[in-house]
Amino acid sequence: MKEASAGPRLSLSYLLKGLKELLYNNPALVMNVFDVQGHLILGHKNVLREGFVGLKTRALEGLENPDRDEKARSFLKSVVICCDAIRDFGMRYAEEAERLAEACEDAQRRQELMAIAERCRRVPFHPPRDFREAVQALWLTECGAFAAYGMTGIFAIGRCDQYLYPFYAKDKAEGRITEEEATGLLEELLIDAQKHPENYRDLVVRISGYSAYFTDIGKTLQDEIIQRTEFHSQ
Repeated sequence: MKEASAGPRLSLSYLLKGLKELLYNNPALVMNVFDVQGHLILGHKNVLREGFVGLKTRALEGLENPDRDEKARSFLKSVVICCDAIRDFGMRYAEEAERLAEACEDAQRRQELMAIAERCRRVPFHPPRDFREAVQALWLTECGAFAAYGMTGIFAIGRCDQYLYPFYAKDKAEGRITEEEATGLLEELLIDAQKHPENYRDLVVRISGYSAYFTDIGKTLQDEIIQRTEFHSQ
């Protein structure tokens, strides 16, 4: 009795040709399929509540428990190392902001750079005290995760409207920030990406349900996205 055929065999060259065509027609295939959907949401709420110093403290307390097995102890030690690393990461940005401030001749910009340096020396290692520090802590945490993982996009920021809003509401009620100033902080990322695309090659935005690199789309559409942000703030 003749065995049933398993189907046509595909040669390696045929498969490679198909893969080449797939990649050619989908240049961002890996990002669109596997990455930008945000498979992981970082614990920003924990960072904003207690800072990495709080996470480090809890890890050190866990290491004092004699009942921890070696696997648990290794994990807690890694937490301590990561918390110290994000502290140093923020400090490097603070030092760079101070360096730029010293060379800046514009008084207003120099003041802004010194304020940035002050924020980076505090967050995200320590919990933020206001909306500006909260936004800075959120961004530095994301950047630290990108650097550690080696690829952007997989880490979603989650419901930032929920965990940033208490800082915004408190600052606005106490007269420390206006709605326009808060919106400006969120817009600055896209505006800077438009002016300096070489620094934002991996910045991804959603357009009609599809993912696209912000720096690859035309200026007209970039302006529309920025204006849309302004519209939603009104």
